[in-house]
Amino acid sequence: TGSPRIEEQTLAQLDYDDDGLAVVWAGDSFHYVNRQGRTQAVITWDNGPDPLAEGLMRGRVGARIGYFDARLGQAFPATFDFGWPFTDGIAQVCNGCRRGPADAQGHIPMEGGEWFHIDRQGRRVPAPATP
Repeated sequence: TGSPRIEEQTLAQLDYDDDGLAVVWAGDSFHYVNRQGRTQAVITWDNGPDPLAEGLMRGRVGARIGYFDARLGQAFPATFDFGWPFTDGIAQVCNGCRRGPADAQGHIPMEGGEWFHIDRQGRRVPAPATP
């Protein structure tokens, strides 16, 4: 399935954070793993696993981006090509966007597509006002 299976003795030796999650690298991506051995692939951000932002992390479900809580439960269906972390209860996401060429620092922008904002239930919401 692309998810790592971790033996019990290895689970016992992992370094878990305050949310009860440890990080493993498997295949070509980071995965969070809980003490029961459940795993979730997450996107790489600044050379590490995507952290929780407002209690949710960005994870992969096939080729789509979804949002997961600290128990590795999916917050709502993964229907986006890309999404930014939540800030003040809102995340910017896109469909139809694609990876652009890397800049001089190796950062890869997302280009094109339809961009919009969602709330923590995955519903479209108006863009936040800019100061």
